[in-house]
Amino acid sequence: MVLEMNELDGIKIRRKKLKRIRSPMQDRISNLPWNTLDCILCHLPIRDAVRTSLLSKSWRYKWVTLSKLVFNYRSGNLEVDSLGEYELVNLVHRVLLAHCGQIDEFKLSTYNSISSSDVDHWISYLTKNDIRRLSLIFGFYPEMYELPPCIFSCQQITHLCINNCLLKPPLEFKGFDSPVSLNLESFSIDTIELERLIRSCPVLERLVLTNIISLPLFKVYGPNLKYLFLEGNFGDIHLENCSLLTDISFQMTSDGLESRQEFEEGSAYRLIQALGCLCGLRHLTFSCVFLKYLALSKGPEKLHVYKHLKALELSMNSYDLDEVVVAVLLLSGSSSLQELYISACNDVHVTHRPINFLDKLQANCYFNALRVVEIILHGYNSEQNSIPCWRLELEVIKFLLSRSPILEKMIIQMFGQGIQLHRLFMGELLEFERASPRVVITFFP
Repeated sequence: MVLEMNELDGIKIRRKKLKRIRSPMQDRISNLPWNTLDCILCHLPIRDAVRTSLLSKSWRYKWVTLSKLVFNYRSGNLEVDSLGEYELVNLVHRVLLAHCGQIDEFKLSTYNSISSSDVDHWISYLTKNDIRRLSLIFGFYPEMYELPPCIFSCQQITHLCINNCLLKPPLEFKGFDSPVSLNLESFSIDTIELERLIRSCPVLERLVLTNIISLPLFKVYGPNLKYLFLEGNFGDIHLENCSLLTDISFQMTSDGLESRQEFEEGSAYRLIQALGCLCGLRHLTFSCVFLKYLALSKGPEKLHVYKHLKALELSMNSYDLDEVVVAVLLLSGSSSLQELYISACNDVHVTHRPINFLDKLQANCYFNALRVVEIILHGYNSEQNSIPCWRLELEVIKFLLSRSPILEKMIIQMFGQGIQLHRLFMGELLEFERASPRVVITFFP
């Protein structure tokens, strides 16, 4: 009898397990909080996010309340650019018409030629719905798209990124109240209007200006500015009330250098002095053309001391002695430097380049905080396949190794040369004295 009761209990337990197995699986995703679901859907391509409406009745209208809409050059498995102008415009129109709720971020990135009137309608709709992050990237348009006046009345914008656009702020424009990030690429705006736009953004923390067409004199005013990136044809830069800057990158192009036939004596040096007074400056990046600009500005031989700088990135033409001298002087003034990144190009067949300028540095020039060095060497001349052509670069490496007592790793990459030179180069490296006993040198041919 007891055995029969135990068997009956076992049968009941097995039946319960079978019911659990046969019962439909619990839908855990649908029961997640909306902010979590919104985050998941926003990471999907817009087409896939719309397709979730086919999953079930509860998912039919979830996508219409997305807080982030992205129409970039690739949407799902089908490129937006392959849709054509009509299909792309129709897609954006349909999504915006069906959408309800707040749109925090809108991004449009395409190489298609879209009618300005269609884009105007989208921006008007977005500004009326208090858009916060707006990104408009129009690829290689034959003509710049002119931003409509309504965008300058949207005080809720915190991040604005535009490419190939024409900015004409209306006369009554008094600025934005809350932009944290401003990214302008291949843009056109009057210099005075640009300065007024930046000055009217008191909480601006990040300013990126790329593909600058012409900016001979530019005043940057940013009491809260922390990141500054300038690339293109620009000249004298004046920093006003920018004491919080921590990361600066000046990528001057050759057009910017050629357009400045006459250099005001010490103009670039005053900028360097101003950078040296920024106590919060941690990361500094200079292009090779900007180094040439510093050399031509007739500044003193000793550049300002950067006591607080932690990372330095330099691009230079190692066959141009002026650029190399300025780069070494910058290094000698960065006593707290921890990371150094150098990209050097040597495409001229020069075997006798003076290197005695290294001896002019003070004997007590040491990098007592330097831990990481990365050097990329580019050579494009087949006649450079010998050590004398790279003696200057080797001497700079030797200088760094002998003056860095706590250096942990040095990475060297060489492109455009043969195996024979790589072996000779590594043989030279083995002979160099190292101030740090634990430095690891890695060479990538």
